[in-house]
Amino acid sequence: MLGETPAKAGRTTSDCSTSSITALDYIENQLRLEQHARESMPYEPDKCTFNDPIELIGRQQVYACLTCFKNPRNKGQRNGICYSCSIQCHGDHDLVELFTKRNFTCDCGTTRMESAGGCNLRKNFSSLDPPESVTNMYNHNFEGRFCDCDEPFVPEEQKGAMFQCLLGDVCDEDWFHEECILGLKVGSVYKGEQKPVTSRVYPQGENVLDKLQSASEDNVKDKIKKENDNQDEEEEEDVDDLTLPGLPNADRFDSFICWKCVEKNRAMFELLVKLDTSAIVAIVPHSSWASLEERNNALRKRFADDEPGATSEQQPSKRIKTDKNNFKSIIDDSTLDMPLSKEVNPKYEFSVFLSPQFRTKFRHAMASKTAPPPVGLRKFLETKFPFLLEEENIYEPPEDDDAHSSLLDAGERALNSIPRQQAIKGLEAYAMIKQRLSDFFKPFAEEGRVVTEEDVTGFFQHMDEEKKNGRNM
Repeated sequence: MLGETPAKAGRTTSDCSTSSITALDYIENQLRLEQHARESMPYEPDKCTFNDPIELIGRQQVYACLTCFKNPRNKGQRNGICYSCSIQCHGDHDLVELFTKRNFTCDCGTTRMESAGGCNLRKNFSSLDPPESVTNMYNHNFEGRFCDCDEPFVPEEQKGAMFQCLLGDVCDEDWFHEECILGLKVGSVYKGEQKPVTSRVYPQGENVLDKLQSASEDNVKDKIKKENDNQDEEEEEDVDDLTLPGLPNADRFDSFICWKCVEKNRAMFELLVKLDTSAIVAIVPHSSWASLEERNNALRKRFADDEPGATSEQQPSKRIKTDKNNFKSIIDDSTLDMPLSKEVNPKYEFSVFLSPQFRTKFRHAMASKTAPPPVGLRKFLETKFPFLLEEENIYEPPEDDDAHSSLLDAGERALNSIPRQQAIKGLEAYAMIKQRLSDFFKPFAEEGRVVTEEDVTGFFQHMDEEKKNGRNM
């Protein structure tokens, strides 16, 4: 990333400018950004879902626009917009990705978002009242805050996992921190140290432009793919390693239901537990099963046991999978022994983690003739929470034709689609810029000087001035 990789030949991170970067680093980083964009936005953003019946859409990706929320014209009304409108209508706004929400109608172009000036996709530039059938629920997620702790989500600072409540009957499908599920303060539990970041060093006087041929798109793509595959494997291990004592391992459950929604529907969950406990992986009390010191010591011991010569006080940064039995926990089947009856402990609150096959297991239990469910339970589920029995539809816009291509590919297609003379002029301009860049970088390579961000910015500013003065590039 620009400004993060010192590139002065023969120097270390400590004696280089933090705003320097090599051409190879820049190209590889641009391809990484393209790949991230393809993964984040793989669909064609050409259709607003406002007019689509919510029963057909089911769940869809929803984004909250904080720019429109904070605009005085919108009178502090929370809003949510669909995938396409997040790109086509609010692309330069401050957005919060909420992932999928159930039965949600896009607010773009309605009176909730008057400051946006209408929806560019539906071509309605006079704000409309939302239809009467809208069932949108707006919790604090739509202001960029999450969980019972009401904290803003900051990706750069987030450690550990967050889980979205499947039921949403009380919390409106909120997201919860691991610690908050256990009744602890966010950040109070030890989660190990992050791995150190290493920098790339090049030999002094080497002109990295000579290596641009070796940094062809296919070669760089293969390299980035290997890096991403390795990172995915490490992240899979980290998900297991970072699971807090008291919670089930991530590969053992599919969905989470928060203690708030469980408490409102407590009688239903008590019946489901007694009816078919195999659909429920873990019942987690919303209280600490051990003191914070005991919990942190258990996690430190978990890491230290797998580091030769390490002690629990050293907090090693390398995360290695270990057996969950190495430390005290109340996860998996043992949690089903926790008291559930209101008569036993009416103040006891708990969250529920469901197995990947929970819908199949619940359906089988509802249809059982040997151990039939209580009268009315199936009808209650089918009426109020049908998604506990049947898979929900998740709306996905049509796939983007350019999703698997690079900007260079897209640029080549664009050149092929315009008149020949115009395309020739574009290629000539590209060749001229490439030559100017080569001439610009050459002295830096010969003298072993670092190319800073300010140098590159000045180069393009100089080209802009020449263009304004009518000089040829």
